[in-house]
Amino acid sequence: MKIKNYSLVFNNILGLAVLLSGWSFASPRAAAQACPAQAIDGVTVISTVSFSFQTGLNITTTEVATEGSTQTAVDNLVSCNNVNSTNIVSNATDIATNSTNIVSNATDIATNSTNIVSNATDIATNSTNIVSNATDIATNSTNIVSNATDIATNSTNIVSNATDIATNSTNIVSNATDIATNSTNIVSNATDIATNSTNIVSNATDIADLKQDVKELRAGVASVIAMDNAEPELRPGHRFGIGVGFGTFQDETALGAAAKFLFTDPNSTGTAVTFKGSAGWGLNEDTFSAGAGIGISF
Repeated sequence: MKIKNYSLVFNNILGLAVLLSGWSFASPRAAAQACPAQAIDGVTVISTVSFSFQTGLNITTTEVATEGSTQTAVDNLVSCNNVNSTNIVSNATDIATNSTNIVSNATDIATNSTNIVSNATDIATNSTNIVSNATDIATNSTNIVSNATDIATNSTNIVSNATDIATNSTNIVSNATDIATNSTNIVSNATDIATNSTNIVSNATDIADLKQDVKELRAGVASVIAMDNAEPELRPGHRFGIGVGFGTFQDETALGAAAKFLFTDPNSTGTAVTFKGSAGWGLNEDTFSAGAGIGISF
């Protein structure tokens, strides 16, 4: 067995591997690409090129001398190299895309950081609100129990009110009848009141007249008293006498005058005929009273 070095082939492969050693790809095409063993000038070349794009480049070349075609082996290696070149271009495009996505992701991460801070604030606020809501819920629970009691009370009152409403309905019908009766009576009363008003005016006039009459009657009584006190006494042997009197009654005052005349002989023991007359004047009501009479004694 003889070992031969084919520097041309491996230089191409080495250059390609060095180019790839500084790159890192997200695409599956970034995985290690291995070319198969080839026979060059009767020597079988098993060439394994291992690429590690994260840690560097490792190249291991083993030549085993066997029978084969040098040209075919070279062509196969070139073909393998071309495939890797195509993958490199594709990887470059993917890397550019990844770079753009990384910038976009950085922006999104910054946005997410801001949102996380905002969410933390909102979560703290929500925690406070949850505590407040718990208190409100407890209060509502108490109020619900209280409301249930009130509703039960209201239900009882509604039943009672229904009875009262029925009673009121009956009373309303009765009141309607009474109101109709009262309306008739009101019309009748209006007529009576109008009549009474007329009568009151008439009575007022009559009462005023009666008051005046009472005053005049009182004045008359006072005049009679004055006239009675004015009656003269005839002295024995005299035939004529006059007198003046004063009288008062219930705040009424009067003056009276009287005269007496004996027609017969005052010295006779027989029948005697006497004439008497008197008059009275009311001082308050301007009234006049008079009287006369004949007396016979035997």
